[in-house]
Amino acid sequence: MYKLDIAHEFHCMQTPTYNHKVHMKHEVSASWVSSQMEVNYGKHWDEINNKKKLLISQTFKNSSSSSLVNYFMEFTMQVLEKQVNYRTQLQHSHSSQVYLQSSTNFEVQYNNHVPFVAGLQWKDASRNGLKKWEGQLNIDTPWLYLYAAHKLHQSQRSAYLLTVELTTGKAFSIKNLIVELVYKDQVNEKEGKVHIYTPATTYLQASTFNHLGRNVLHSYSEMISLWNQLVKNEVHLENNERDKFLCFKIKSTKQEFNFTASYQNLPMPKKTNFSVKTVWRDYKSLPVMLHFEGQIEELKKEKMIYQKRGTLHFRHPFKVPILQSFLLWETFTVDKKQKHYCMETKVLINGVEETVQTLTLGYQPENPYVSYVRISCNLTYPKSQQMSDLLYISYVPCIFSQTFF
Repeated sequence: MYKLDIAHEFHCMQTPTYNHKVHMKHEVSASWVSSQMEVNYGKHWDEINNKKKLLISQTFKNSSSSSLVNYFMEFTMQVLEKQVNYRTQLQHSHSSQVYLQSSTNFEVQYNNHVPFVAGLQWKDASRNGLKKWEGQLNIDTPWLYLYAAHKLHQSQRSAYLLTVELTTGKAFSIKNLIVELVYKDQVNEKEGKVHIYTPATTYLQASTFNHLGRNVLHSYSEMISLWNQLVKNEVHLENNERDKFLCFKIKSTKQEFNFTASYQNLPMPKKTNFSVKTVWRDYKSLPVMLHFEGQIEELKKEKMIYQKRGTLHFRHPFKVPILQSFLLWETFTVDKKQKHYCMETKVLINGVEETVQTLTLGYQPENPYVSYVRISCNLTYPKSQQMSDLLYISYVPCIFSQTFF
């Protein structure tokens, strides 16, 4: 036990305003520490019933044991002349018996009022590697009341349930708002759910399911809230050596959006396909489709002839100053029997305007320095054109021949 006692007085007949008396006590033991200070001032500084007095005290107590940690702190201040009475208390305990739990409380008192109270409780009841946590938070002030509680339960190695409850008052009011989160994690599957609600209203409800296989990913999600109706989302992805595929869908009760992209490479016959397609559906009108696809195909591969063809097709429904539909064919031929190379190009614009262009490069095996180039062009306009235009265009196709020595 350690004690310290200090007293101080100042008394002057000529300047009574500065007369005062100070008394301080300080005690220390193995389990607590206490300090007190008393200040008397004014004309009646040396009287027992003096109103001009300041009292300050501070206490710290430690009542811990081998399995319990317990602390208590208190600070008080009194000004009798101003009728001020202030007190602050803090208490903390932590126990490891049976399971881990802790509690912390903080309180402020002012002139027999409690303007601030806060409390935090925590419990860890985990067993056999499975988590089980629970906690609470309380705050009460003249402007805000807050209560929050949370629970985390692990029912299995790969399954978690998190629940959060929230209640507020005074400045703004929220009554019994509950947030539930569910998460499951297995070898190739992951699942998650979110539910935000009160006993009277559902604010948000969402779920997602993901399956991950060998070179395959499939994801499905749903969401409904107070502000929007049910929305469904689906993602499918495949990544194989010769096939690639991506599909993204999002759908509500009134609208739907689809995006699909694919790539395919076939060895026999040798062919490569790719496609990108976007569809927007509004159930009050016709669907809007944007489509882009292509193909490269090996038609013939023989000793005397080789032929390859490429196709490119693009179409959209928008009224913009570019082509709405564009179809292109390119055919490349190597004919050793006819001794020429040939590139034929066909273009179909907006489904009606067709252009055909043929480029032929010939050669003579007995004279490698002699060759010829032949270019053929053919333009066909739609039948809706005037007859004079068609007659004029019919003379445009021509054949150019030239021999180079």
